[in-house]
Amino acid sequence: MYDALIIGSGFGGAMAAHRLVRAGWRVLMIERGDWVRRGPTARDPHATLERTPHYSKESAYHCLSGGEGEEVGGLFCVGGPSVFYGGASFRLREDDFHPGPEIVTGSKAAWPFDYDALEPYYGEAERVLGVAGDDSADPTRPPRRCSFT
Repeated sequence: MYDALIIGSGFGGAMAAHRLVRAGWRVLMIERGDWVRRGPTARDPHATLERTPHYSKESAYHCLSGGEGEEVGGLFCVGGPSVFYGGASFRLREDDFHPGPEIVTGSKAAWPFDYDALEPYYGEAERVLGVAGDDSADPTRPPRRCSFT
């Protein structure tokens, strides 16, 4: 018997599971893919993302612009894209939560919250991931309540 079911073990699923388990919940995570084999080939720069056997276009997204083609696939493995995480974590900027009319264009697509509402969760995720560094030289850095540890 479980209190929660989480589909996907990438960053989003792992963060949700982390919080629920800390709260005493029994959590079951379901993953579509298999474990990524560890070893030198997994660290090969040519073996990341689209070049791994874990990348699939089985459930592809249509890419309107940019990218390397008209379809974008996904990574299906335990840990999802977090397995291939390069160690760089960037927060969205305050303005990113208020897209201009050229982006929204009558779609009414908008964030249901702003940066300030998410800021504490950014901090929590950065602590869990062990994000460190000094962003003081970045003039575009968003405000943070806590410095890196």
